[in-house]
Amino acid sequence: VPFPACDLLPVKKYNDVFTQHPHFVTMLATRGCPFRCTFCDRENRMGRAWRMRSPENVVREMRMIHDKYGISEFMFFDDNFIVDQKWVLDFCREVEPFHFLWEVRARVDMVDLPLLQAMRKAGCYRIRYGMESSDNLTLKLIQKDITVEQIRKCAEASHKSKIEIFAYFMLGLPEENQVKMQKTLDLAVEIDPDFVIFSK
Repeated sequence: VPFPACDLLPVKKYNDVFTQHPHFVTMLATRGCPFRCTFCDRENRMGRAWRMRSPENVVREMRMIHDKYGISEFMFFDDNFIVDQKWVLDFCREVEPFHFLWEVRARVDMVDLPLLQAMRKAGCYRIRYGMESSDNLTLKLIQKDITVEQIRKCAEASHKSKIEIFAYFMLGLPEENQVKMQKTLDLAVEIDPDFVIFSK
């Protein structure tokens, strides 16, 4: 499968309030997500089977975009970039020499300090985490399969690695009341993300 035809788009007209450079390109390195969150529509779009391009192939596309358009910042829109830590580490080794900036989306239970430090060294400066709630029962009801303690550990490791946290939370989940929603707001303040979005 060839790389996307960036020449058909006015790539230099695209910008984003969250990026560090004036111009950036979105990419997909993997497709699918094997997890089972009840609120998510990804299964109908990308499927549950997680499949990946080779790290070499992904970096080759990044280099092509950089050489052709002078763009060195990449926003990965993968449903879940970190499913296989070995694949991520291989990607980090491939991309590190080129000093690109990049961000990804990931789960809080799929990262640890060594992985985050390797990612930061390789140019990852932001991770978007679906944290959703501060209540373990609520997290269980939506089949997120994470805990509040994992959210806290993830935030601590991300801060130590100097990777920005873009946190996603939801309000009004099943069986939530005002007290539980306030706990979610309190958790967001506690973990001190760089950016946060609350969705209903």
